[in-house]
Amino acid sequence: MSATAKASFLGETYPDYTIVQPGESFVKTWTLANTGDVPWTTGYALVRGAIPQGQTLGTEARIPLVEEVAPGGKTTLSVPMTAPQEVGTYTVYFLLLTPEDEIVPVDGGRSVWATIRVCPQGQGCPTPPALGGSQA
Repeated sequence: MSATAKASFLGETYPDYTIVQPGESFVKTWTLANTGDVPWTTGYALVRGAIPQGQTLGTEARIPLVEEVAPGGKTTLSVPMTAPQEVGTYTVYFLLLTPEDEIVPVDGGRSVWATIRVCPQGQGCPTPPALGGSQA
């Protein structure tokens, strides 16, 4: 039986559709558990995936893990971001990859993501869609 890398989502900052100000800098974090049977080394990385609205939110393309995570352990992954100046809803997806660039599934899906709503204080903001479903 071969070793398997897997992850489970435990929590995040800036939950989906959090309102941020135009140009605001913030740090999105995801807390993940290593639910596989191999350690995650510093060769593992969060890699920016899809950017549906064409906005990277100022994120780095590849963010290496800063610590090893043993099976059963957990880690918090942090990504500095900057909101665009334009009002709207923006999403950036990230994949957790092994040193061999294989995707580590997170709760059976392929990615974690940040979705924010950008609008100036005191003004109307885009209405979020009905929540539900998952990202495969």
